[in-house]
Amino acid sequence: MTRGRRGLLGMIALVTTAVALLVLSDLLIRSDLEQSMRQSLEAEGHLVRGLLPLETVRWPSALSKLPPNLTHRITLITPDGTPLADSDPAPSIRTQVPLSNRTEIASAMAGRVGSATRRDAVLGATFLHVAIPGPPIVRVSADLSEINGIVRRAQLGILWAALLALLIGLGLHTLSRRSYRRPLGTLTEAIRALPGGGGLRFARSDIEEIDDLAESLRQMTTRVAEQNQALGAERHHGEALVDTMVEGVLACDARGNVIRANPAIRRLLGYTADEPLPLLATLFHTKAARTLVDAALRGETVTNAELPLDEGALLMSARPLPGGGSVLVLHDVTDIRRLETIRRDFVANVSHELKTPLTSIAGYTETLLRDEVDHPTAIAFLRIIQANARRMQDLIEDQLDLARIESGSFTLHPIQVNLREAGEKAWAGCHEVAEVAQVDFAHHIGSGAETLPVDPASLQQILSNLFSNAIRYSSPGGTVVCTSIAREGGIEIAITDTGSGMTGEHLPRIFERFYRVDPARSRAAGGTGLGLSIVKHLVEAHGGRVAAESALGEGTTIRCWFPTS
Repeated sequence: MTRGRRGLLGMIALVTTAVALLVLSDLLIRSDLEQSMRQSLEAEGHLVRGLLPLETVRWPSALSKLPPNLTHRITLITPDGTPLADSDPAPSIRTQVPLSNRTEIASAMAGRVGSATRRDAVLGATFLHVAIPGPPIVRVSADLSEINGIVRRAQLGILWAALLALLIGLGLHTLSRRSYRRPLGTLTEAIRALPGGGGLRFARSDIEEIDDLAESLRQMTTRVAEQNQALGAERHHGEALVDTMVEGVLACDARGNVIRANPAIRRLLGYTADEPLPLLATLFHTKAARTLVDAALRGETVTNAELPLDEGALLMSARPLPGGGSVLVLHDVTDIRRLETIRRDFVANVSHELKTPLTSIAGYTETLLRDEVDHPTAIAFLRIIQANARRMQDLIEDQLDLARIESGSFTLHPIQVNLREAGEKAWAGCHEVAEVAQVDFAHHIGSGAETLPVDPASLQQILSNLFSNAIRYSSPGGTVVCTSIAREGGIEIAITDTGSGMTGEHLPRIFERFYRVDPARSRAAGGTGLGLSIVKHLVEAHGGRVAAESALGEGTTIRCWFPTS
């Protein structure tokens, strides 16, 4: 091959390299940047729609309160294409011109994520618009000037460097063909490696033109890397936001494969961080849950649908994903439902318990006011009124004690308490009632159970409630026995009566507030229905436990175990 032909081939190779650089810069860099920006705008649109309040009237003001990292232009559009709000209004927004003829808006109105690149004649810039289906339709717009500038500068740098290299090559081909061949080959290989994401790796060749070209390419790849890093940071911010949510978030594809699940939803469903999740259709076991999941997989929107679970309840919302699949958001409302049940039961029980004494007080008071009764009858009526008023007062005081214990404001001050003295003191408070009921008392203290580290006021309330309850259900001539024994690293205090007892079906519930085995007898004896519930809470506040044993016609034993260390 002659030297002239080799020189011609070298120039052709140089021109070919320059053209390849221009084509690669436009195809790879522009397409990658625009694709990355399109994905970022779509993710930002979904995030913005998730941050909007439920009330449509608050949407315009909500745009000004978006997180500072959401810097692109946001437009909210009604389903018929009418602009509703814009973070940076253009003249078309201010005049409220419908946007339904826009390509991306038309796609969003049809239920698909739409995108379009369009030059704005007013602003003199080209924008990439991405519209997310609504309502409302969320359009996110970003100026492509920076991407165009990056590509143009890269192409211009490549072009000038190639032209410069061509001129130098024409003038110095004969003298420096061997010097240029190796660095140009290395640079070409480095450029070809750019799509792999490794960056431009090219050592200085001491040939000014080639080094200038390499530096231009290096700057271009640096800017591209910075843009990709910024887009990646936005994506990571969105992922971090989802991972820190207390609500469970789950995304699945059209086949029901789980592609994203935040830690909250794994906790709600009982899966560890590294445990794979099954198909969405088999993730829930109840019929109601499967029905809602099927609707979500069909692309339907589900809003705040309640899912009853074995031990709780969840609220589920679902939104379809572009291209199939769905995003599910689960909120645990177990505690809320439990508190609602407690509130309803409390109102119903208190209302029921207050109704009887209030009715009695009102009836006897009306009789005293309306009729002329003799003095002994009036005294009897007043005593009945007084007894019912005291019953209401006891009920309120017991309920306040329970509320104080359950609220956490109750503080224990344990000291070593002599159990014999404590038992006798508590029985002394019930002595008059016991005499009237003809019930005796016996106290047995076992070895090692003479003293107990306990809050003395709480122990007095526990014993008084148990003694009163035992007396109330004992027959005349019966006996209430208080026994203290050391057991299982603590001391057990057992209160046994010789009363009517109860069947086993009542034992699991006797510590519930207002639960009565014999409601008529309990109310007639003046019980509030809260004594055993208070006992249970006070014993558990000491770290102990309560149990009951009973047989019909053979009496009842309440066992309270307290730890001693």
